[in-house]
Amino acid sequence: MERNVYFIGKLLFIFVVSINSTNAIDPKLSTPYETALKNAMSKRLRITKVCSDQTKELIAQKAQKTGWAVAMYRATGDIGHGKGSRWIGDFDLCHTIKTAQYCSSIAGGGKSRRIPTTVFGTCLPISCSAKDTQTIANDVLRQLGFGATTTKCKRTKPAYTANDKLLIFWLKRLVGLIVVATIVDILQQFVVNQCRGRKSIGGSKTVTSAEQTSDAENGNDVGENPKRHTSIANRIVTITVQIVSFFFQFFRAFSLYTNIGKLSSLESSSSSLHCVNGIRIFGTLWIVYGHTIAYAGESLLAENTSWFVEQQKTWNFQLADTFLIAVDLFFFLSGVLISYSFMLKIAKVNGVPWKYNWFMYYVHRFWRLTPAYMLLLAISTNLSRYLGDGPVYPDVWGFDPNCRATWKTHLMYTNNIHARDIESCLGYTWFLAANMQFYWVSPIVLVAFCWKEAFGVLVASVPIFAHIGYIAHTSTVQRWGINAQGGDFTYGIYVKPWYHAGPHFCGLIVGYIMAKTNGRNIAFNRVFIIIGWIIGIACIYWPVFGLHGAYNGHRMSQTMVNLYYSCHNTVFAIGLGWVIFACQNGYGGVVNSFLSWRGFLPLGRLSYCAYLVHPFVIMYRGLSLRTPVYLNYTSFLYLLVGNTLLTFMGAAILSLCMEIPSAALEFNIREILGAIFSPIFRCLSAVSPLPHFTSYAKARLSNLLMYSRSTVLWQRLKQQNA
Repeated sequence: MERNVYFIGKLLFIFVVSINSTNAIDPKLSTPYETALKNAMSKRLRITKVCSDQTKELIAQKAQKTGWAVAMYRATGDIGHGKGSRWIGDFDLCHTIKTAQYCSSIAGGGKSRRIPTTVFGTCLPISCSAKDTQTIANDVLRQLGFGATTTKCKRTKPAYTANDKLLIFWLKRLVGLIVVATIVDILQQFVVNQCRGRKSIGGSKTVTSAEQTSDAENGNDVGENPKRHTSIANRIVTITVQIVSFFFQFFRAFSLYTNIGKLSSLESSSSSLHCVNGIRIFGTLWIVYGHTIAYAGESLLAENTSWFVEQQKTWNFQLADTFLIAVDLFFFLSGVLISYSFMLKIAKVNGVPWKYNWFMYYVHRFWRLTPAYMLLLAISTNLSRYLGDGPVYPDVWGFDPNCRATWKTHLMYTNNIHARDIESCLGYTWFLAANMQFYWVSPIVLVAFCWKEAFGVLVASVPIFAHIGYIAHTSTVQRWGINAQGGDFTYGIYVKPWYHAGPHFCGLIVGYIMAKTNGRNIAFNRVFIIIGWIIGIACIYWPVFGLHGAYNGHRMSQTMVNLYYSCHNTVFAIGLGWVIFACQNGYGGVVNSFLSWRGFLPLGRLSYCAYLVHPFVIMYRGLSLRTPVYLNYTSFLYLLVGNTLLTFMGAAILSLCMEIPSAALEFNIREILGAIFSPIFRCLSAVSPLPHFTSYAKARLSNLLMYSRSTVLWQRLKQQNA
């Protein structure tokens, strides 16, 4: 009896398993998509005959359970089942079928035009054109309750254009230059070390009386002043040595051996604002954190997008809700460093503004920011479409298709002025344009500080109060809510420089104060320090967490909303100003010890390149996924840590290959120009009938090259001609 029961049970188990396996092979025969596709093909859709015939053949073969037809249905998203909004299907399975093409339909739309909110993937015959697939998708999705859609199909990788090949050619040359430069630099360092070793072993050479006699016979009197033997030949030799040295320095500028040492150095100037490094790192991590959440909530990445809405009410997600303040943090730091460095340099010329090198003030900034920026822009425009694939990966025009038409505005740093929602290119780079525009106008305040302190503060205060009044008026007229977002706000107001004028000009004032108190031991009352820290912490806390109650249902009056938007970034800058002031003057305590940690120096040098790279890391991850993921705290933590590490890795590569070499080349070019033109002006001053003109020109050239150091040979020549 027991054996019979066991045998019957085994038969039932085999029968159940066979049914399940059959269902695994053959999906449901009446899915919402299949029904909608049958209804669509029963109509007279305006599609080509070959597409119509092959689609009907697909439906017929699916009914007969043909392998390729069943696979095409499996590769199609199971729309209508589940509560999600991402019915992606199987992208890779569809591409294994030679007669099929994968098409993604974006229904509805969200805040971002690049990243879809509702996606439906279909596997259709490859004979269907783009117009055919759009027509079929519109009819099918309309039956399933969706509105207008945008359908794009992925067949094969696009062919390389002439611009793509040219960029690849130059990238290969850049990589080759870096490899050769690294080898040359290592060999040069090895030879120098060997020579130093031999000198240390052999010791100094003693000049004998016989050698002195030989020198005297040749006319080289050792007792004579060497100034008498200076000639034009010496100058030619000096210039030749300078040119040869320049080419060695050119190779060394691209050497990984040297640049890694520069990047990882823990040494800094004693007059530096050490706590700024920690603040800069915190701001970079804040931006990566905020963009990770923003992209995850709007993209293919997250299936449960409602999770972000729920988390918005918690305290720990307030940093994500207000992460745009991190941009104002960098506007403030930019103003501090501009004003601080200017005041230290202008003190060397007795505080006279017209003796300052204003030409290099602008050239240096443009030269420092532009090469890495343009390289990343070129890669995004021309090569990003070849670097990945996926259901919604932009493999036709890349991440930013509008860059081909608007790259010139990026080169001129005016892309935030001309920005439009549909015309944006690398939308996050509006910050670079606004920061450069602030840099252009900052000398107005800097010169005012040189004339009189009170006048400088007055000039800097005008744009601060104008910014507050403008935002207060605009938010009142447009009745902003606690989430003032969208295309009109972002591209019409937020990316403009006047929306961020308060933090930058506050930074100019703080930088001036720090320069005036640099190296001075100023004693403050303990009560003053305590009150200062209380006010500083409150000024930082209110802009970041001031909207927590409003996110949890507490009504916020329009007056308070207007007050928040008009003052929050300026108040935040004031709080940061106190932190820098207290830390630099010895009242920072553990805060100063943390922010001034030398380990932040290498990461601080990567902050600019990290800002350039981080959107590529985040978007590449989200747009390359095959299936949505369910986010919670654990999965989001892994995502955030991965994005952060990859961001700094990419920033290190970009900095080593472009940013650091560009800075070194700027220095070397000024050096070789000094070696070539300084002797020319010396000759002209000796023979020219216009000595005043040549002395003026020489002074201007000296001003132009004031940052460059002279080589040892040129210093010796100047001493000889003195």
